[in-house]
Formats: sequence, structure tokens, C-alpha cells
Amino acid sequence: KAHGLQIVKMCQAFAESKIDLDLVLPTRKNSEQMKDLYEYYQVGKSFRLKKVWCLDPVFLFNFPNGIYIKIQSILFIINLSLTLLLKKEKDSYLYTRDEYLLVVLQLFSKKVVWEAHNIPRHKKLYKKIWNRCSKIIAISQGLKDEIVKLGVEKEKILVAPDGVDQE
Repeated sequence: KAHGLQIVKMCQAFAESKIDLDLVLPTRKNSEQMKDLYEYYQVGKSFRLKKVWCLDPVFLFNFPNGIYIKIQSILFIINLSLTLLLKKEKDSYLYTRDEYLLVVLQLFSKKVVWEAHNIPRHKKLYKKIWNRCSKIIAISQGLKDEIVKLGVEKEKILVAPDGVDQE
């Protein structure tokens, strides 16, 4: 998927900038890229891949839209929380593009960075959570402006468009 390629390219760019990083992913039953993510996306092994075991509720595919992804996300949050609880280094940066992970990540680090791709429906609920992020990376100036209008300091937000590979 396009977002997978963008995530891997970002990890590669961070690693090439001498940032020591782990890409944390949930395990999936039938995912081709989980077999060898580096080969699948044709990137070097410049960053570590950490797979968090997670039940993949494929039996929910036939349920109404949205059920599978919600259950899958809840299971990942639980297992990610356990992984972070057992992590030795407690002062790491935690970077996510999923706003629903922000609250959980903020329990484990004060250095949480959110890569904003859109404004969630319940934006007023997120204002406090966004203000606790150490940084926000918005993919457009319009998105940054909207987040600032909601009460987040503009100095905290960097605009960095996605989908670009300029080495």
C-alpha cells in the first residue's frame, strides 16, 4: 500500500540521518510485506523492524465495514502497551501517524511526535492531546493552519509534505 511505502521511506531517511530507530508493526496473517519488509519495499536494512505479536481477526472481514479495523487497532494498542511497558529505555521518541495511538504513547514518553494527515472527526477532544505532543508534522500548510486554529502552538508544528522522495 502507498502508506506502507511512505512509512518505510521515512524510516530509511531517519536512519540515514543517524537516528537509531525501530519500526514497530503488528503481526498479520497474510501480509506479503511482513515476510521480508526490506525486500518488499526495496530498502536497505538501515533500521530495525520490531513485530509485536497481535491476533489478526480476519474472521471479522464479513462483518459490517469498520469492525475489523477497530478490533485490529484495539488488539494492537493492548500489545503495543505491553511492549512499551517492558521496554528498558523510557525516554525514546515515539512517532506515529495514527492519532488514536497518541494517548497511549503519551503514557510511555513525553517525546511523542504525530504525523498529521488529516483532522479527526472529534477534533475538540484531540486539542489537549495534540498540545502534549512534543512535535506535530503536518503534511500541508492548510492542515497546520487548521490545527493552529484549534489552539495548538504554531511553533510546535512543522510542515513536511508526504509522498516525496528527494533523497
